[in-house]
Amino acid sequence: MIRFIKITLTCICFVSCNNNGSNPRSTQDTTKTVNIMTANQDSTKSIIQLMEEYTKLTNRDEWQKALPIIETIVQQNTKMSTSWFNYGVCLDALKQYEKAAKSFITAYELNPEDYGAQYRIYRSLNLAKDTIGFVDFLIKDIKVVPEIGDLLMEEPEFKSMTSNPQVKKILNGTH
Repeated sequence: MIRFIKITLTCICFVSCNNNGSNPRSTQDTTKTVNIMTANQDSTKSIIQLMEEYTKLTNRDEWQKALPIIETIVQQNTKMSTSWFNYGVCLDALKQYEKAAKSFITAYELNPEDYGAQYRIYRSLNLAKDTIGFVDFLIKDIKVVPEIGDLLMEEPEFKSMTSNPQVKKILNGTH
């Protein structure tokens, strides 16, 4: 028998710092109403239990152990941007930058005002040295957030990408 359980969930999702110690967003507080479908609540850990377990592991930098937990959370909550964001953080910590970028893109699509996810997309694509992905995302993003080009050019972290001729074309508005 399948039951639907409607709960109000407040997630405090912790993210890791980037390499130079700065962090555009240290916590994300989100209150969401989530429908969780479980076949048997007794045999399935609740989302709250999973988040607690995930948080404990990430606080100890045990990212590999945290990965299957956040994957379960994402599978149970495909429409929750914070789940996708945390999945990206975990993948980033494991240096799986291309997968992290995809996860951050999903988070950003679910919550277009999540500028932390937007930043993490560019950061992950840059670390993955994925110029094509960077260009593709920039072309879409610059239409919605025209000032993103200036912001990217100001960040030393993105210098290798913003000095690329393809990226320069887009940033100069000549694509």
